[in-house]
Amino acid sequence: MIMMGFRKIAFPALLSLLLLSGGIFAPHAAAQMQDQVFAPFVSRLRAVPVDSSIKITWKDSRDISSGEYLVYRHSKQITNKNFEEASLLAVIEPGEELYVDKPLDESSYFYLVLARSASGRLFKLFIPYRNTTVDGVAASLPKSEAELAAKISDISAAKQGEEVQISFTTSADDRQLVLYRSESPITSSRDLLSAVLIRRFSSSRNTITDFPIPGVPYYYAVLDAKLVQRGITEIDSGRNATIRGVRIPLSTDRVGLPEYENMRPIPLPQIQLTRELESGSRLEDGRSILPLNKQELDPETAKAVARVLETISLKKPRAPEPVLLPEDRGESPAGDAYTLQRILKSSFEKRDWESVKDSLYTFLSLNRQTKIEARARFYLGQALFFLGEYRPAAMELLLARKNYYVETEQWLDAVIRALSEEASSRRES
Repeated sequence: MIMMGFRKIAFPALLSLLLLSGGIFAPHAAAQMQDQVFAPFVSRLRAVPVDSSIKITWKDSRDISSGEYLVYRHSKQITNKNFEEASLLAVIEPGEELYVDKPLDESSYFYLVLARSASGRLFKLFIPYRNTTVDGVAASLPKSEAELAAKISDISAAKQGEEVQISFTTSADDRQLVLYRSESPITSSRDLLSAVLIRRFSSSRNTITDFPIPGVPYYYAVLDAKLVQRGITEIDSGRNATIRGVRIPLSTDRVGLPEYENMRPIPLPQIQLTRELESGSRLEDGRSILPLNKQELDPETAKAVARVLETISLKKPRAPEPVLLPEDRGESPAGDAYTLQRILKSSFEKRDWESVKDSLYTFLSLNRQTKIEARARFYLGQALFFLGEYRPAAMELLLARKNYYVETEQWLDAVIRALSEEASSRRES
């Protein structure tokens, strides 16, 4: 009888001692003895990945009413042997029963939640499935823009008739790409400042067509649009930028571009009539429609020409003054218009044309609204004109012409005169 009574008393005490020491784990026995055993540990510990974080939940101990709970993390299952290596993540008040961990990587982690009494006693108990996890959990971190970006490779450009076909391979089909064109090789990010952004298109395509001016060799680059917007423009020749220039040959099929050896420099085509204006009949030789030999005017005609010439001023036209559009003279707008106005106030109004050129090339390297882009190209054309870079100036003014036809006319006339004078000087020398 004495032995039987001892067994009834000793068994609960022995079970409690084993649980507290972490020597054994008997969940069913613990549940049955819950009302009889002091259990200063949490239960139902769970660690679940949610987006880029790990949600940790548990049930507080009924025996720790005014204490707190400490959440630990380790790359291995946490035991008494490696507890000192674990990282303390947070101290949680009773009743919350929740902590959200946000790891900085996608490694697998294990978690432990310990109870600490109001007096500061930490109950170092390591009970699998109750207050320590036995399976590693990893968060799925969001990918950076560079990781998501479409990677371009195997770029090539070839002429097909009067167009250029740019082909390439892309690593993603759900991104936006941009196509740049330049008269010189694009070998670095700086070369994009003098290149022209031709168009924006989906990366689901692996070919794009361009219609450049004939007679000029062009180079191309294809980049991820989002990276360009963030200022990330890595150029890898042969992969996302062409190495060799492609030139569309001049042809008599193009109006105003005859097949002469002594061509006037682009963008000044030599005027040639290839068809009769009223009937459309093809002329055998458009160069022979005017007399080739000098002919004297009859006296009456000569007098009439002299009277007309007396009324014509042969003074050399003056170069136009810088023009600021009305929409850029008022209050500072927002967005792209505000950025453009800052460039105008800091450089354009001071006539610092080199600064205007660099700033506007940078501004136009990103995709802008159509009207804003046209205004920027109008100002860039003026800056290039005053720097003596007449051909690029003509290109920018032509691109702005659709939106600002009247405003660009005097500048295109000035560019044509300047190019004509350059050509005359070369012939004389």
